[in-house]
Amino acid sequence: MMNEVTRRSATQHDCIRGNEPRTIQRVVKALGPDAVPVYAEVLQKCPVIKDDYPVYACFALDALGAEGGKASVAAMEKELSNKDKVRKNVYLGALFRLMNTKGWKTNGQLAQMIPTEAYWEAKDLVIEHIRHHKDPSAKPDLEKAYAAEPEQQEKGLIKAALLEIDNPGKCVVNDEGRAASGTCRYTGGRSSGDHRAGRPAGADQLRQRGGGYRGDREAISSGAGCALPSSGTSST
Repeated sequence: MMNEVTRRSATQHDCIRGNEPRTIQRVVKALGPDAVPVYAEVLQKCPVIKDDYPVYACFALDALGAEGGKASVAAMEKELSNKDKVRKNVYLGALFRLMNTKGWKTNGQLAQMIPTEAYWEAKDLVIEHIRHHKDPSAKPDLEKAYAAEPEQQEKGLIKAALLEIDNPGKCVVNDEGRAASGTCRYTGGRSSGDHRAGRPAGADQLRQRGGGYRGDREAISSGAGCALPSSGTSST
């Protein structure tokens, strides 16, 4: 990939969300849990060079995520203790795969992680996961996370998660209604590994800080109401 922007975007997407490589899945199936120490060693010891592709540590994450056993979970959890900025995509990839490992944490426990996450991208991944599930049991922890969150944009996303729990099936605002137009940013359901609906590929990694979503395509769900934090539900 000669284009730097394309290479960076592919590196971020494949490392964080994975691309479900069939070869790795076949290897994991053939070797079973005995190969987990090999995957863990690749994850820990293979060098990570900024914007270099491929990232072998991320292939190791694919293998550990596919294997999914206790030893694989432990290896990915260990990666969460590494806050080296050069390895940020690997950290985010470990977090994404752990969240999609059955039984790792409840949605409420994930919400408890939001205030302490050092990377805004990690907060966004956690909030995205919670919003996908729309779990009412996570509401108390989301409310605590909202109260503790200092960043305005993340507060808007947490509020959106709360609105979706209280207004199932409706389009909700992602910015607490601060947009001049009051237009909903529609975030429909997704499957694991997909980008949020209405957002261009790579938007999760490429957006810059500031007001509102960068690169979002504003869209209103046809016939859906728009849930606002201040006035409940209004029709669009």
